[in-house]
Amino acid sequence: MTTTEFSDQYDFVNRLRGKLPGLSELYRHSEQALEVLDNLNIKSPQSLQEQILNSYDDAEARGKELIDKVLRGSGEEWSAAYSALNPESSDVLLALIADKYPDQIAELYPTGRARGRPTRIAYVVGWINAVKDTSREESPGGGDNL
Repeated sequence: MTTTEFSDQYDFVNRLRGKLPGLSELYRHSEQALEVLDNLNIKSPQSLQEQILNSYDDAEARGKELIDKVLRGSGEEWSAAYSALNPESSDVLLALIADKYPDQIAELYPTGRARGRPTRIAYVVGWINAVKDTSREESPGGGDNL
């Protein structure tokens, strides 16, 4: 496992394909996932594995489960301004990050009055946090909230 930092989103995707083999469109939204990881000081495949992926019995399945719950729960409420969550993309990592680090993400990507429209990251994280409590009850081995 390498401790060398990701150099860009293309390096990120290439180095994560083996860790998340079920994500056929890992490249989609990879820039957003990499931005969040970088802001959390998770900058290498090893730190990603240790700080996020190892927190779950099956990280890929947990991320897809959260995305499925958001897609079913949001229905008509999903914003037309943002592309919908994609369970084959780096959105799975965004879901896992939101599950594990909700407070840190809220600090990094604040929303609310006088801030304008939230970033897609903040919007996605808001939806993940809205559904995760119910899915945690159904999913043994869910992430730890710090």
